[in-house]
Amino acid sequence: MHALSTFLSLFAAVPVVAGHAYVVPLSLDGSEACQGNTPNSNGVQSPITMINSVSPIQNTSSSDLSWGQGAQKAAKIASANPGSTVSFKWVSGTGANWPHEAGPLMTYLASGGCANSYCSSARWFKIEESGLRSDGAWAM
Repeated sequence: MHALSTFLSLFAAVPVVAGHAYVVPLSLDGSEACQGNTPNSNGVQSPITMINSVSPIQNTSSSDLSWGQGAQKAAKIASANPGSTVSFKWVSGTGANWPHEAGPLMTYLASGGCANSYCSSARWFKIEESGLRSDGAWAM
């Protein structure tokens, strides 16, 4: 059984790569693994990396594009097994539903031994993409 120990410590990159929001809650196999924290809060220890802002990143050379603005390493690691079901929700900076009706929305994770540091050699892979539905509305 191979644990994906770096899986959740890299979740901070998800909201930043796709836009200016963050992910909460995170569930593994139907059980809530983490409610998550509002950016720049003094929240609970979490396997989701804390970011300090959901403002759009305009410098494409910035490491913030990969890890999140002012990202702090995750305090915990959550493990998922092959075949596990992972679910999460995108929310705006206020915690409300994702506010934009435009897309697409893409979710990436990184593999590699980066659980304890932000490494530049991370290999990114897409796990989800939502786009234009058949009714003409964006799937947000």
